[in-house]
Amino acid sequence: MLFRSYRKISNDLDRLSLKKLGSHLIQEKYSKTFTIRVHPQENRRYYEKMILDLNLNAQLSKEQNVIEDLAKHEYIVGMETAPLFWAVKIGKKAFTTLPIKGKHSSLEFLGIKPITKLKFND
Repeated sequence: MLFRSYRKISNDLDRLSLKKLGSHLIQEKYSKTFTIRVHPQENRRYYEKMILDLNLNAQLSKEQNVIEDLAKHEYIVGMETAPLFWAVKIGKKAFTTLPIKGKHSSLEFLGIKPITKLKFND
């Protein structure tokens, strides 16, 4: 599973989004390590610290090419990013962590589902 960070919207929203994902993974008994793809202009150390602070079973992606990263993962999770759209286009299951703090997704019509619909026994 790949989580895609959302460049410079708000550290608070990114943190809440990852916390929401982490809670959902625990609820669904997902035990595998998931990957966080950090936007190239963001600080990787911020996400390394967040992984520790939130006690997430996660690693940061080392892949340079976003399409290669998408191809490696079955589930793609993010807030509202272009890679979610691309994931749907290449046949991946894409999910949004929105709504958070009143921010709602405008991408559900594209087949991007809320994270609450993410089930690992499908």
